Amino acid sequence: MMESKEFMVAGTTLARRFWEARIQLKTIQPLLFVFLMSTLFFPFLRVSSLRNDNYQLVSSSGTVDYPLPPIDYPPLTVVGRLWSDDSYWYKKIPQNAPLHPDSEKMVEWLINTDGHNDGHPVIHYKAWTKPVYEAYQDTPTHNVYYQDGTRVMFTNVRIPLDAQPATDLDGGLTIIDWYGEKVWDFWQLAYQNGKWTAGDGYGYDLYSDGIAPNRVWTCGGSSTPMLGILIRPEEIEAGVINHPLGCCLHTPKKGEKVYPPAATTDGKSNDMYAIPEGARIQLDPNLDLDSLSLSRTTKIIAKCMQEYGIVVKESGGSWGLYAEHTYTADWSAWGLTGGILMSLPAQWRIVDYSVFGAVEEEYP
Repeated sequence: MMESKEFMVAGTTLARRFWEARIQLKTIQPLLFVFLMSTLFFPFLRVSSLRNDNYQLVSSSGTVDYPLPPIDYPPLTVVGRLWSDDSYWYKKIPQNAPLHPDSEKMVEWLINTDGHNDGHPVIHYKAWTKPVYEAYQDTPTHNVYYQDGTRVMFTNVRIPLDAQPATDLDGGLTIIDWYGEKVWDFWQLAYQNGKWTAGDGYGYDLYSDGIAPNRVWTCGGSSTPMLGILIRPEEIEAGVINHPLGCCLHTPKKGEKVYPPAATTDGKSNDMYAIPEGARIQLDPNLDLDSLSLSRTTKIIAKCMQEYGIVVKESGGSWGLYAEHTYTADWSAWGLTGGILMSLPAQWRIVDYSVFGAVEEEYP
């Protein structure tokens, strides 16, 4: 369906601006030729399209069997691949991966001791998550100051004119700078007295592995990039999420973290079986999703939790996954709500850390 729109792009400024600028046809024609030829020789590039059959393996037995909701707006703009090809954020959980020796007790802690809705995570998409903006060569640059407004935290950060941090206390915002090849993560970002200020922030190299150096505090409890774990509309549109999700827990394990990916931790629990930040929680891969009455969006998310799992990112009010903030994501066509996962059976497990070459270590 809509196969003519299934283009693969590198996320370069040329490709992005090709669609967004809507330049004259005589200019588009030669660019289109180069663009189409590039897709033949670079098959590793990721697609965003209205529907891509190659991205529809989101059920236990085959492809998505739910029709796309009726929509009357153009397809989402094409999105380029982030991070390096060998990034942690692209690693699936192998079939028959070993579980943590305390997996059952850790899941029991998750469901009962830490009190997470009987094992059902919510999804944050209106608050306590981040909008995602994109920057290009002509996007204005700014210094970003610490909250006192007197010291510069970062220089020459491209911040779009319409950028609006989340209005919750976290004040989060993410920027993909395609021209400067940076992914900016900010906490408590605000524009005040003619300056951009932030409580914390970090600039990841766009084509790096997306992992902060061990014990280097970047942004958020585990110092992992929000962009590595967000549910985004174009992924639901395409029918697949090809990276792990991320979550907060009420009280992750205190003084312990799993690196990679957690470079730091803000865990609070002293319970022996509390789950540390950086651990991966997996929905039982043997759960037959086709036997459940799931919406298309729920099914896509559930399949991702089976294949990639959920990385514990930080402390929070309850067990919650992260989807892109409604400031930059229109979820109305996809039926995403905070309680969309409540119908899933609470069949969870903790993947052994060694699967991803990680170890649990004391912090700080």
